[in-house]
Amino acid sequence: MAKQVYNTNIVSSKSYDELNVIENGYVVKEDDLIIYVGKDLPIEYKDNNIIDYTNYIMIPGFSDLHIHASQYVQSL
Repeated sequence: MAKQVYNTNIVSSKSYDELNVIENGYVVKEDDLIIYVGKDLPIEYKDNNIIDYTNYIMIPGFSDLHIHASQYVQSL
């Protein structure tokens, strides 16, 4: 399968209190695997069709971005 290249804003977390933000960066995907994430697009991917997602934010999957009341510590 051909590689998919996305030009987008990328936000990931380095720790619980620190974010890594790459504005106008690149994500390269082949099949179901992310094979590159970074600010500059390596030359070997420049011939691929670049999908413009510059008005969006891409974040890693499998992130629980919400919490339910039952997940909070309950005390009387």
